[in-house]
Amino acid sequence: MPKEFLTYQQQMEKLRSSGLRIEDEEVCRRVLADIGYFPVVNGYQSFFRDPSTRVYREGATFGDILALYEFDVDLREIMLDALLKVEAKIRSALAYEFCAAYGESQSKYLDARCYATSKGAKRVLPKLLNMLDYIANKDTSHECLVYYRGAYKNVPL
Repeated sequence: MPKEFLTYQQQMEKLRSSGLRIEDEEVCRRVLADIGYFPVVNGYQSFFRDPSTRVYREGATFGDILALYEFDVDLREIMLDALLKVEAKIRSALAYEFCAAYGESQSKYLDARCYATSKGAKRVLPKLLNMLDYIANKDTSHECLVYYRGAYKNVPL
């Protein structure tokens, strides 16, 4: 059975009836409108509710739930930024080492014989080579690929 539609006011009343204190109705209404009930409340309420009674613990506020949600958003942004930097470093190092060992011709990085032959590598290698082949020979979404393909007949790794 689908959940019944609740207005923002009804959503706030539902929270209050479960023991959650709402210090600022306007902030709460804006959060419910801008982010939504499910991502904020359902995602973080478990830290503030008694699982057996499903009632919020004494003193729990909507601000507490919102602060935890905002902390999680900030943490994810920090982690994503760091992961993107690590990914770029790994990608650069792999391309450098591969080209140092086999050369920069796309025929080399499209050749399965230039890769490890472990069981795991054999399983993922066809997918990797298909992706690299598409990028090197067909992808038109990046001007640099089209340029290298036309000018040099080679897209470097």
